[in-house]
Amino acid sequence: SRSPVRRIADPAAVRCRESCGDVSCETWEHYAQLSRTEGHTRFGNVNKRYVAPLSPLELPRLEPRDNAMGRMSDKHLKERWSDEEIDAAVRDNVMMTWASNSSRSALPRIVRGEGVYLYDSKGNQYMDLTSMAVCANMGYTVDESIKKAVLKQMDEIAYTYPGIGMTEIRARLCSLLAEITPGDINGFLFPLGGSEANEGAIRIARRYTRKFKIMSAMRSYHGGTTTPLAATGDFRTRFAGELPGFV
Repeated sequence: SRSPVRRIADPAAVRCRESCGDVSCETWEHYAQLSRTEGHTRFGNVNKRYVAPLSPLELPRLEPRDNAMGRMSDKHLKERWSDEEIDAAVRDNVMMTWASNSSRSALPRIVRGEGVYLYDSKGNQYMDLTSMAVCANMGYTVDESIKKAVLKQMDEIAYTYPGIGMTEIRARLCSLLAEITPGDINGFLFPLGGSEANEGAIRIARRYTRKFKIMSAMRSYHGGTTTPLAATGDFRTRFAGELPGFV
């Protein structure tokens, strides 16, 4: 018969169980095995982190071109473009975010939305389980009251720079948020997106605490501008360069 295998206890695991209990440690160990740079301990391709190639890229040699301002073509005066015109514009002028540009022509061309569904130019239906990256939480059937409110505000004043003037709608929204948000949160500013929101959050935290270090989870994503990108926990953080203060 084979001799039993003797396992040597990991000192860190022993301390964890003594201080946190078995359930907490088992949960921690489960996710430690699941979320590793090399992939799951048993299934190597599950959650395996993508490592971008770091070999130097040879830049293409470009011929000098006249950079004078161009002229708008007549096609931009048309109400509708043909499929060929759209394809040409995608091929020649559209750039992708966090993806190879080679995929842009293969994306479905979304033409309308209804409820939680999107429809492309070929009539295919898609259920949007991401709420368009959490930017369309109300779905694609816009309530008439929202349309009327938007049109009403655009008729009155479409935009006010926050450092120049104050508007009633801004004051009312801040007051509403103060009533429904948890705890003692009572001050609000309105950034243009998640990246700018995290830029502001990091700046506020650093000034308030007078501490510099920002800690974030591995495989996390916090935005495409420089500071949130430095806090991001996947390969895209490399595009921010080597910024200090992020762990």
